[in-house]
Amino acid sequence: MKKALLVTDGLHDISHIGNFIIRLHREAPICLTAAFLPQIVIANTWTYAYPLSALYVPPIDENDISSVDDTIAHFKQLCATNGIEAKICRELKKDALPIVRRESRFADFLLLNNADYYNSLSFSTPNDYLRETLHAMECPVILIPEEAEYPETVILAYDGSASSAYAVRSFTTLFPHWCELPAMLIYLSEQGDKDLPYQDKILDLARAHFPNLTVQCISGKSPNEDEQWLKTKRPILVSGSFGRSGLSQLFRRSFAASLSEGKKIPLFIAHQ
Repeated sequence: MKKALLVTDGLHDISHIGNFIIRLHREAPICLTAAFLPQIVIANTWTYAYPLSALYVPPIDENDISSVDDTIAHFKQLCATNGIEAKICRELKKDALPIVRRESRFADFLLLNNADYYNSLSFSTPNDYLRETLHAMECPVILIPEEAEYPETVILAYDGSASSAYAVRSFTTLFPHWCELPAMLIYLSEQGDKDLPYQDKILDLARAHFPNLTVQCISGKSPNEDEQWLKTKRPILVSGSFGRSGLSQLFRRSFAASLSEGKKIPLFIAHQ
């Protein structure tokens, strides 16, 4: 059994994340801590990164508080019905995110649920808040956008960095059941080099865990016909932390737009 931490604003329908968690629990049982943080709190409380931006915290609307309470009640019932052991963390004060950061220290992975987090990935680089949030968490993170479909395939984003290799290792440790799915190792090359860095090493690692593995090199500036694979296979994308390479490079590629055309996919991100 794994310890999972869910972070959501509690102001939107969470049926999709609920269904995702139910399927995950059926395949690999979890115990869950769910932190409900209204977006107004999330946007204004990351004081360790931006101390001056958090001097003024607008009050939380009473209607929002009621909505969060209703969502929590629904989520509790959902977990109870499906045999998921769940603890609830409801924070409306401005030190909420440091609490979540501490909780992540004692979790195997974190499920981050909010449409705004994913939408920022359609730009050339992730926004500063998303970047700081991901780096601050002390466990791997799965970003789950609205209407995300449960994984049927796995994409391993590899750029030769230690971070991308670490993400692959972390994913295989946490989710061995997903390793049985068809997987594609995508090598991201800026110079057009089709030889993978440390090719023998990364292929030995990937093939040891993914029995149904293929390899795809993406190089240069032009679109690749095989990128249509992303639109139809319901993947989860595995990446190291944001930076000049890895996931941010991946989302500068031409197929990034296809991911935001109704086929939003869950993203597994791990950093050392």
